[in-house]
Amino acid sequence: MHRWLPAGAGATGRWWAVMGLTLARIPLSAVFAATIVPFGERSERLLGKGVRVAAALLAVIEITDGVDGFLARRWRVPSKLGAIADPYADSVARITVYWALAWAGYTALLLPLVMAIRDISVAYCRLVWIDANRSPAALLSGKLKAVAQGAGAFALLLGAELPPSWSWLPAAATWIVSAATCASGIDYGARTVPLLFVNEDPKTFGKRQ
Repeated sequence: MHRWLPAGAGATGRWWAVMGLTLARIPLSAVFAATIVPFGERSERLLGKGVRVAAALLAVIEITDGVDGFLARRWRVPSKLGAIADPYADSVARITVYWALAWAGYTALLLPLVMAIRDISVAYCRLVWIDANRSPAALLSGKLKAVAQGAGAFALLLGAELPPSWSWLPAAATWIVSAATCASGIDYGARTVPLLFVNEDPKTFGKRQ
């Protein structure tokens, strides 16, 4: 068995189906960006109809984020490659979505930068965890961050289409997503720093459970 792929030749087809759902989030996020990012004269014509299309794309992106993991467990095709591809696709898709939202004026330009810095930092934290023989599985703060970012994208996109009484929603969504993203990054960092100062006998390095 290849160490990056699921066990059993019969699982290959189902594994590819799960991987297809996972990786589909990247091109879907690119289409989302092309739908809402204004391009000169095109922007005035596209934004009204484009908001509905973009909302549908967001829904598909979020659905695939939940369905791929569910199917991997149900079909018993988890793999190391899938475990790496899932957070990678999540990160690329969400940063692309929020970059597009910021570029189109739905949120602050700083927000996708904060998200990118957090995701890069967490990736390096996970390297430290793996080196220390700790599980790199997502923390609760990471899962809550994902929920906040997913819901926040809808709030930002649709908030501009709501009556004036809802004008507070985009700003509130921006602050909530920023806070959840930063809190998650701090949580990962706080759990990683102690591992950097662990004294370990070279003879037992890599053998801790």
